[in-house]
Amino acid sequence: MKETSPRARARAESNFQDTQKAKATDKKFSPQYESDGTAVRQKMARLKALREAKEAVDGRLAEAKAAEAALKKPAKAKPKAAPAAKVAKPASANSATGRSAMGSKPKAAD
Repeated sequence: MKETSPRARARAESNFQDTQKAKATDKKFSPQYESDGTAVRQKMARLKALREAKEAVDGRLAEAKAAEAALKKPAKAKPKAAPAAKVAKPASANSATGRSAMGSKPKAAD
C-alpha cells in the first residue's frame, strides 16, 4: 500500500471531523425541523378545512339568494316619459344689431 503524506492525512482527518460535526448538528436540529414541519402541515390542513367550510356556506347563501330572487315577482317596468319639446331661446339684444354676444365683430352674412 502507498503511504500518504502528513499533509494529505491531516486534510483527510480535517474533512472527516467536519463531516462528523455536520452529522451531529443535523441530529441535534433534526427533531426541531420535523416538529416545525408537522406544525406547519397541521396548520395548513386546519386553514384548508376552514376555507372549504366558508366556501360551502357562501355557495349555499348564493343558492338561497338566487332561489329567493326567482320567487319574487319582477317589478313592472314603468313606461318612459316622452322627452320634453325644445323651447326656442329668446333673441338677445345684441343679435338685432348684428354683433355677437362674445365680441364686437359683426356676424358674417350667409
